[in-house]
Amino acid sequence: NDNMIALADANTGLYLSLEQSSQVIGGLSTQFSDFNGLSEEAQRSTAELSGRFLNMGMSAEVSAKALDALRRGLKFNQTTAEATLASFEDLSMQLGRSVSQVTQDFNDLAPALARFGVDGPRVFRDLAQQARSLGLTTRQAFDFTEMFDTFESSADVAGKLNAQLGLQLNSVELMAASSEDRLKILRAEFNMQGTNFKDMSRRQKQMIAEIMGTDVDAAARLFGDPMEMRKFQREQAKDQKRMESFIAITQRWQSSMQQFFINME
Repeated sequence: NDNMIALADANTGLYLSLEQSSQVIGGLSTQFSDFNGLSEEAQRSTAELSGRFLNMGMSAEVSAKALDALRRGLKFNQTTAEATLASFEDLSMQLGRSVSQVTQDFNDLAPALARFGVDGPRVFRDLAQQARSLGLTTRQAFDFTEMFDTFESSADVAGKLNAQLGLQLNSVELMAASSEDRLKILRAEFNMQGTNFKDMSRRQKQMIAEIMGTDVDAAARLFGDPMEMRKFQREQAKDQKRMESFIAITQRWQSSMQQFFINME
């Protein structure tokens, strides 16, 4: 209750109503397992970050799950976890996607990213950028890289692609490469053959899609021409100015009136 009122009464430019503040505190309390054990200062810092993203259309539950994954799965301390979550806003602007979708993508991959430890967010960012340039989802890009994560599966997929397309993929090299580099190696070898996916026959396209465990559309995106990232990038506005653009006049008025009555009480 104290946290909720403090968040609604904070002079941070968030303009959160009591109802929105209760959503933030409720989401953090139920989805972020460490929240109730944090210091008062850490709780309020975390609530302000979640409130900021709430104004941008991301539910408190989504930000809370991301923080829980960063703390529990990737073993970050609270300060680093908050900074990492905050960095998703810049990533969303680079990708031209909402910060809510970017964070949901991270939450989806978080259990698998946990094995990378503190390097997990970097792997996620690199995969997200590659996926966006290819028109794939981050999950699709990650699943493609996972096909080369064991010796058996890497040898199987590389061998089939070599046989069908005349490539020179090295299964051991692919297995040893980082997740984000595997797509680069795969595409580079494909491009070296001077083959254009869209010019292949229908049967060839189906065969490649089958080897990659996907449909023809995703295979075409994987091996097709990348899109220029600047098509998606948004103008980098200052943090406060950017957040204020999401806050409606009615929300400002409601919040100000509630702050007045909180102070009176």
